[in-house]
Amino acid sequence: MADRPAYPGTPRWVKAAAVVVGLLVMLVSEAGMLAGLPPGAAFLSKWRLLVGAAESAAWLAMTTLLLSTILNFAYFVPIIVRAFTGPAPAAIEEAPPAVLLPLLVTACAGLLLGLFPDAAGHLLALAETTAASVLSAP
Repeated sequence: MADRPAYPGTPRWVKAAAVVVGLLVMLVSEAGMLAGLPPGAAFLSKWRLLVGAAESAAWLAMTTLLLSTILNFAYFVPIIVRAFTGPAPAAIEEAPPAVLLPLLVTACAGLLLGLFPDAAGHLLALAETTAASVLSAP
């Protein structure tokens, strides 16, 4: 059973392309969401924090934000470099249920909260109130 490929008949280039696309998605998400670089989602919030810190002359806050961006990027770049240039693993095993179950529960909870934001209380109303107070602040 171990000698059989996971998807018989799938050309090798399709598998390689899927891996490359996955790694590129990881690179873009790391740069955009974790490090706060454009055009990621975290960039706008980090930019507004930097502008606010600059307007109030909070140089320590600005330095901390910029340092966290550099460190986040530096932490994840070696992972991506090794993924593209490192040796291929000998064998890959399926993760045990103790690892898969929390991932499944988190994914389902995120999906349900995204589709039904008021199911767990008044989360949507709280978010709208918070957004209105932040946007109307002087």
